[in-house]
Amino acid sequence: MLERLPLVYGILALVVALLPVAAARRLGGAGLVAVMLGTAAAAVGGVAAPTSFVTINKVLAGSGLLLVLASVVLVLRSGWKREVALPAAAPMLGYRGVDWLGGSGLVIAAVAPHLILIGLGFLLAISGAVRSTVHSRKRFWLVPLVVGAGLLGAALVLMLTILGPIGGLLAGLPAGPFSPPAERLLVLLLGGSTLLLSALPPLAGAPWRLALSPLAAILLVRVILPGFPQGRAEWEPLAMLLLA
Repeated sequence: MLERLPLVYGILALVVALLPVAAARRLGGAGLVAVMLGTAAAAVGGVAAPTSFVTINKVLAGSGLLLVLASVVLVLRSGWKREVALPAAAPMLGYRGVDWLGGSGLVIAAVAPHLILIGLGFLLAISGAVRSTVHSRKRFWLVPLVVGAGLLGAALVLMLTILGPIGGLLAGLPAGPFSPPAERLLVLLLGGSTLLLSALPPLAGAPWRLALSPLAAILLVRVILPGFPQGRAEWEPLAMLLLA
């Protein structure tokens, strides 16, 4: 059973996401957490895990499956009735989603082959968030935007300076002469900037909301993982704590 839990988890996640009742989705979400814990623990333990460890994982996964089943039963008992539709809430002042400016910046940052072009994409994306913030008349939200953009700009300048004649092509980033202290500093600057720009708690009330959150994924996949493996390893425990 444990070997097939990833596939089972994917199917259960789809089922829970399609449940039309909010209370059932919450119950199913709790079950998904238990299944996920059992799956992760089984992957870590491997085939050499002691019997007691495997038993605990089975209990976790089994309890999660029961909770998801209970959420489906809850929906069936309610007759698949959806919640009463409430009047649409007024849109958040100043937030218009990912406009053409921010969206084009994210696309450029996601496909550009050079650090300078990636920086240009980040600038366009952040400019879209600045426009939303100014339109919302909540000027104090410009502070995390400016600080996050400053940290990101400092990291890009430092990377280009260290690379020197090698250039800023992403393909050459793994071969760059980055020392372990430099990697730690760069990962700190990049991670700190994305935490401010992604509008995660306690900044969840930012006018741009989650429009800049893809920047974190772009930096992680395109820059941090291939370019700074030692620096990532240094900050990974803190990142896991924040994630938890």
